[in-house]
Amino acid sequence: MSKEGNAVQKVNVILAESTLNITQFNSITSQLHIEVSTVSFPDKEWSDLSGSVLAMWLLSLNNYIQNNDQEVILYFMDDDYSIKIERLKTSESFIHLIDSTNNEVFGGIVDLLYFGEQLLIAANKVIKHFHKQRNIKVICQLIDLSSSLSSTLHNMKMRNHS
Repeated sequence: MSKEGNAVQKVNVILAESTLNITQFNSITSQLHIEVSTVSFPDKEWSDLSGSVLAMWLLSLNNYIQNNDQEVILYFMDDDYSIKIERLKTSESFIHLIDSTNNEVFGGIVDLLYFGEQLLIAANKVIKHFHKQRNIKVICQLIDLSSSLSSTLHNMKMRNHS
């Protein structure tokens, strides 16, 4: 397991636009993973129901920030990989990347604002790619949830600068 101590980690959300696809059931799939430090999680070639995953993550992260929750767990759909974020007593957030055998493969303090912005970028890639198919439920959800998280992050920035 990789632990990065007290250094604040930038978590990048990587969505491969060239792999975006709509299934016959109107689910959106693509390669989707996160990168933090030297770790690609679950791995660089991970494919998942990216529309649904991003919708869940946007909602969950927004609730975590707004409600000042102690922890949030963000799940991937196609296996038991998860991202656990917990609030420390210092009000910083600590990220744990948990693999399918429940082992932590990475842990470190996370730049929560940056991670939220990365989620918005990934969701926006999906929305723009399927801009003509806004009748698909998950596209509507991504639009609404992105707007909510964007507002929450804006408020978070304002609090941090006051």
